[in-house]
Amino acid sequence: MLNPRERDEFTIKKFEELYALSKSELDREITRFSHVEEKATRHFSLLVVLLSFVAIGVPEYVAIVKSLNNLWRWLFLFVYPLLTMCVECSIFFYMRSIDFQWFGQMTLDDAMYEHFKGNRYVDVIFSLSKLNTELVKTNRAITEMKLDRANIAYRFAFGCLILVFVAIVLYVTIKLQ
Repeated sequence: MLNPRERDEFTIKKFEELYALSKSELDREITRFSHVEEKATRHFSLLVVLLSFVAIGVPEYVAIVKSLNNLWRWLFLFVYPLLTMCVECSIFFYMRSIDFQWFGQMTLDDAMYEHFKGNRYVDVIFSLSKLNTELVKTNRAITEMKLDRANIAYRFAFGCLILVFVAIVLYVTIKLQ
């Protein structure tokens, strides 16, 4: 049987381990959040470049609208605006995924100092673990929302790539006639 001192030591070690796990999970969630933000920002930048290429092609689109009246022209008249809308939707969802939001972090304020002074070590470790767990839940919800928006934007971006290929093929076909 354990004496009270040994029992207290095991309790402290148990709560220290709980704190270490909760801190590790919080750090992992912060890293995940940063990764989603960075990836969405890179994709957003590429789509802005694609949008500029689409904008540069507007005079050619207008020239084709005024030219021949055949099937290729009608397909191009449909595909080019669809490509533009797809790029804009993708940009919109990437912008929403990199939208500025509050991300939960532990704050060191007067209340925290008072909590440390007024409680036993094991109680402080437990309360910090509980706070970390709440922050993980909050931050995970924010990251999941950002990831959902980035996934929608990625699907639009993939559609853009297909439409760019189709638009180029149609453009070349029209120009070769």
